[in-house]
Amino acid sequence: MRWADVDLGRAALAVSNTRTLMGNRTVMEKDTKSLAAERQLPLPDLVREALTCFRAMQVAEKTRG
Repeated sequence: MRWADVDLGRAALAVSNTRTLMGNRTVMEKDTKSLAAERQLPLPDLVREALTCFRAMQVAEKTRG
């Protein structure tokens, strides 16, 4: 998941790619198998709040860096 896939304002998560771990080392990223697999998922309030806090912590760490 990337932050670009998360819309905290709309409380939604976009599923637009897949990741597979190959041999416990290499991560392969590709588009979804079909257009039907691409979707927007709602984020429950608890998850949205947790992601909002986590994002704020990341931003603060980068600015301190």
